[in-house]
Parts: sequence; C-alpha cells; structure tokens
Amino acid sequence: MEYGSTISWSVSATGYTTQSGTFGNITGAQSKNVTLSKQTFTVTVNSNVNATITISGQSSSSVKTKSVTVEYGSNVSWSVSASGYDTQSGTFSNVTSNQSKSITLVLSTYSYTVYSNIPGASVYFDGTYKGTISGGSFSTSIQGGDTYYNVTISGGTLPSGRRVNGSTTTEKNTETGTDTDTTTENNFSVSPTSSAFSQGGGSNTLSVVSNYRTGTRTRSKTRTNSRSKTPYTDYSYSRPSQESVSRNSSVTMNAVESTSSGTSYGSWSYGSWSYGSWSSWSYGSYTRSSSLNVSGVSWISSSKTNTGSGSSQGFSVSITASANDSYDARSGTLTISNSQGSKNVSVSQSAKSVNWVFSSNSSSLSFRPLIQSKSVTITSTKNGSYIGFSTTSKPNWVNVTIGSNGSVSISSTSNTSTSSRSGSIVFTQNESGKTVSVSVSQEGKPAGKETNTITLLEIGSDTVSVKSSKPVASTLTITVKYTLVSDPSYATYTSSAKMFSGNTRCIINTTNGRANTVSNITVSPTSDSTYNYSVIW
Repeated sequence: MEYGSTISWSVSATGYTTQSGTFGNITGAQSKNVTLSKQTFTVTVNSNVNATITISGQSSSSVKTKSVTVEYGSNVSWSVSASGYDTQSGTFSNVTSNQSKSITLVLSTYSYTVYSNIPGASVYFDGTYKGTISGGSFSTSIQGGDTYYNVTISGGTLPSGRRVNGSTTTEKNTETGTDTDTTTENNFSVSPTSSAFSQGGGSNTLSVVSNYRTGTRTRSKTRTNSRSKTPYTDYSYSRPSQESVSRNSSVTMNAVESTSSGTSYGSWSYGSWSYGSWSSWSYGSYTRSSSLNVSGVSWISSSKTNTGSGSSQGFSVSITASANDSYDARSGTLTISNSQGSKNVSVSQSAKSVNWVFSSNSSSLSFRPLIQSKSVTITSTKNGSYIGFSTTSKPNWVNVTIGSNGSVSISSTSNTSTSSRSGSIVFTQNESGKTVSVSVSQEGKPAGKETNTITLLEIGSDTVSVKSSKPVASTLTITVKYTLVSDPSYATYTSSAKMFSGNTRCIINTTNGRANTVSNITVSPTSDSTYNYSVIW
C-alpha cells in the first residue's frame, strides 16, 4: 500500500456481529485485533389463557406471553401449561432470526367410573344426571372436569328374594273333633179333611195338631294332617349413600344387603276323618208351632185357639162360610200351613134355591083341514128372569116357530085326508129340563071336494103376490103377515086383498115399502061348494 493511504477493513463470520473500520494515513506497518460477538435474537411464546410459560428454562406464571433473547443458532425448548388444560411444548430450532409461536391450550378430558350392583340405577355427579348403571358399572369422560365429584345413584332394581337354607321336612299333627247332627220331629195333621156348609153359611171346627221337637246326637272324629317345612333367609338391599370420585379414578357404590331368617310352611294336607259311632238321639220338649195360616178360599174366614199339650199340642180352628147368594154350589180347597208344611181341607157349600117357572097359556089347539097358524105364549123364567126353551118333540104335520120372550107360532099343514089327526108338542126349558105340552088336533077334509092350493108367488117392491093352483070358484079374501125391509125391529104387518072368482092370482099391497119376509098366509073362506082351499108357503 502506498504511504499515507487510508485502508477500510471489516471482519464478519456467520452467527457473529460484523465489525469494520479503517487504517488511516498509513506511514508504516499497522495491525488490529478484532473480537467478534455472537448475534442474539428474541423468541416469543403466546398463550390463549393465563398459563405458566417456560422458554429455555425461564418460567413465568399466569401470563399469556413471554419473550427470551437467545444466541444465533440456538435450539430453544418451550412449554405452556395451565390447570385443567393439556400441556403443550416444543422447540425453536437453530434460531437465526426473531421468532414467535401462538399456542391454544385445550381443556383436559378426565375419565370417571362408578361401579354398582344396582342395574338400571341413575348416576348423578353433583346432582346432574350422567347416565345409567349397565353391566355393573357406568363410565364417562368430562372435558375440563372437576378435581372430584359427589356421586349419588337412584332408581334401578334393588335385588331382593329368599334363599333356602337347608332341606325341606314334613310336619304332622293329629286333629280331633266332634260332629253334631240335628233333626226336627214334626207333628202336623188336620181333621177332618173335608167340610160342608149349607147355603146360609155357618161355622165348622177343624182339629189341628201342630208341634215339633228338636233332637241332637254326636260322634267323635280324628285325622292326621301334614305340611312341608323349609328354612330360608330373606335378603334385601338398601341404596348406598353419597360417595366422591376424582379425576381418572373410580368409585364403588353397591347396595348393602340385609337378611332375616325364618321357616316357610306349605299348605296343610288333610287326611280322611275316622269317625266313631253316633250317640243316641237326645230330644227336647215339644213346642207348639208359632204360626198357623188358613188361606185359599175367599168365602171362608177363620180363627184359632191353642189346644192340647205335649205331642198333642195344636189349635182348634173355626172356619166360617159366608152365605152363598149364588144359584150355583161352590167348593174350594183350604190350605192349612205352618213352618213345617201345609195340609189341604176340601170345603163345599150348597147353592141358593132356584125358582123355575115353565107353563103355557094354552094346553090345546085345534086346526081346520087347510093350512092354519095359531100362537101360544110360554112363560119360562129362572128366579123371575126369562130363560130360553126348545121344542123337543112335535107331530110332523105342524111347524113350530119360537119367537122372543116366550111367543110361539104353531101352524098346520093341509090335511088331505078325510080323517082327523092329533098329537102333542113338547117344549123343554133350558138348564132345568122342565117340560110343558100343548095338544094339537086337525079336522079331516070334507068328503067329495077337491083341494085348491094357495101359494106365495113373489115379493115385489111394495106388493106380495099369491096364486092358486086352479081358478077359484068363489071370491076369496087373502091375508098376509110380513116384516118390512125398512123396519129393523122386525115388527109384523098385516095386509089383505080379494082373489075374485075365476082368477088364479091376487096382488096385495104392503104398507110402507118392500116386504122382507112373509110369515103367514090365510084364506077365507076355506071351502066352497067346489073346493077346499089350502095354503102352502
């Protein structure tokens, strides 16, 4: 170098601080000793929560950030820890510049286990439900869990039961007793068993035996009975009280067993009774029946008085019939009853006498040879009231019509013989069977004359027509009796007309309209010099 020169210099090395300078106005040989210093850098650790931060062995507590100065190329370890959080750590390797690291601490997760012999029990940590005992235990993990919890359990199935403690034996006993048999001896009879009363009524007496006595007898009996006998122990469990469980540990909370011993017995199996002989019957005194009822017949009343003693005790029963105001006899069955049963008594009563009247106002009737009608009145009463009757026999040449209230119409047919004829009509009263007779007779037709027959021809709207079998030889008066359609009372009306000589027909005017029925036809005269006139209708 030239004299007087100024020379700059520098000294550098990796990891060291560079140094520099100058040699000024060099006038001779110069030298310089240079000492290089290591480079330093800052490393910083940041935490999301207050924590203990340690860098390269230097620790600060309850801080969220910490910085340390380190030399170039250093390897610097660090860690961040806080209660309830998982600790994190690491290294700043080969530090050649300022460095920082942000750490997020995570809450720690702790395990807790509860053992119990109560299946289905609910588990509570500090009163908060956590789960159920299953398979003898319950386990749970809690992030950031407390140092310990107070544990309680509830519900579930507490075991209980009975255990047999030994073998079953048989217990026997002999039972004795007495059978008592009772019987009641009843005396019950009624005499007589039938009673008759007159129409006017009255009283009759019944003798009634009605008493009883009670008998007893006894016999001894024995039998052998047996039953099973088994010793046992009953067990039950009580729920455990509160326990504590700490982090990453377990607690056992078993039910506490209680026991009691005893003996169980089966049902008695009863043997068959073995009986002794019955004793003789022992009877008490006879007692009259407390009640006696008479019923069944409305027209019978009764009263009773006590009679007899011992086995003859009973009642004298007076039965009274009211008067029978009916014309029919009556009867019935009285029922005599007490607590032992009943007996029947037949009762009867005569009827009130019946006043029968059955007579005729005429005992005989005579008829001309031609058709002719006559009437009689039959009086027929039962106790003053009309009663019907009937014709039970008559000659075949008469016709009998029974009207109302005893009126009887009797008509003859034409006697074509010259001989007279006679007979009797017999009437029979209903119910009584009484009879009354009316004698009837009819003249024979005159000898040598022919009969000319008069008959009903037709019923017109207000006329009745008749005809003769031959022209009449003289003028005849024809009379008809009839009822009218317009008169529902069936009153009888009479009308007449002439059938003049030489005619065979006669028309008779009816009164007040059309005839309903013709009950009789008569002709006058009944004969002339030529004919005997006979009516047939």
